[in-house]
Amino acid sequence: MCFKSKVISLLLPYAKKIDEKYSLLPSVTIAQVILETGWLKYCKGNNLFGIKRTRKSGFEYEELQTYEWINGVKTPMMCLFRKYNSYEDSFDDYAELLSKASRYIPVINSKDYYEGCHNLYTCGYCTDPDYPNKLIYN
Repeated sequence: MCFKSKVISLLLPYAKKIDEKYSLLPSVTIAQVILETGWLKYCKGNNLFGIKRTRKSGFEYEELQTYEWINGVKTPMMCLFRKYNSYEDSFDDYAELLSKASRYIPVINSKDYYEGCHNLYTCGYCTDPDYPNKLIYN
């Protein structure tokens, strides 16, 4: 089995679990992990989705460099990112985040992969205007 197939096989059970509970398309969820971590090469603190720390999250965190698109310009910055004990914890927190914030309802209601990828951007999950295409063509 090739490396990419192994990564997908590793992630699939977690993606199926949150799909059953929250109706999040496994194909979109796995594409996000692949994009956010570079095929699991860069996943500090088991943070598979690039989720930032919020004051009331209760998670440990670490400061890392990232990029945000501000006024159409890719801008480097330091941000605080959540840390997880396991991949499963990261998947569970991601699903909780999307299911509890009303702005992500279109993501949960997405009918297919293409729509789900585009809804993540339009709902404000990320600032990169090319995020949907990166998910789709990754």
